[in-house]
Amino acid sequence: MLSQQISATGTSASSSASSSLAPPALPSTDKRSTSPDISSVLGPDGKLLPAEKKQRKEQNLCLFCGSPDHRHAQCPSAPSSGAG
Repeated sequence: MLSQQISATGTSASSSASSSLAPPALPSTDKRSTSPDISSVLGPDGKLLPAEKKQRKEQNLCLFCGSPDHRHAQCPSAPSSGAG
């Protein structure tokens, strides 16, 4: 990194050189773009296939996202129910 190099005088290299570089990319906030493709485990109705549903239940995984950290009722990835 140019901004981390020290010149012969002991000062930092010119910041103008590093300012011409593009800023680092920020992580996407769009959950749809970062979600894995699950189309292979969904039926034509958009619901989990029976075999996948059974496997997730047996392994105590969230039925919505497949995480072992919570159940579907508490899934942060699930759309809100609108109740409130």
